[in-house]
Amino acid sequence: MQMYFKGYTAKYIVTNKMEFTKKLNERDPSILKIKIETGNVYLGDVGTEPKFFSQELIGDFLQQRYIKEKEKRYRTFITSDSNITELSKRYGMQVEDRF
Repeated sequence: MQMYFKGYTAKYIVTNKMEFTKKLNERDPSILKIKIETGNVYLGDVGTEPKFFSQELIGDFLQQRYIKEKEKRYRTFITSDSNITELSKRYGMQVEDRF
């Protein structure tokens, strides 16, 4: 069985969100939002991304993907150089439990 999925780094997701928000505020017509809400997704270098307005964008993303996986059977694959303790400190116990 073959699986197809989109691949991004955690830093790219946060950078894209920051650019999207800036362009949205400026009413820039060249807004390009990546779609990570559906389908199988590979997310690399989790734990290396900057915070976005004091919000852990990747932590929220992982939590939402977990909820959606129950409904749609989407899969989320991640890589990280951080251990489970470091990821738990950054994203919380609930996200740790999902790993």
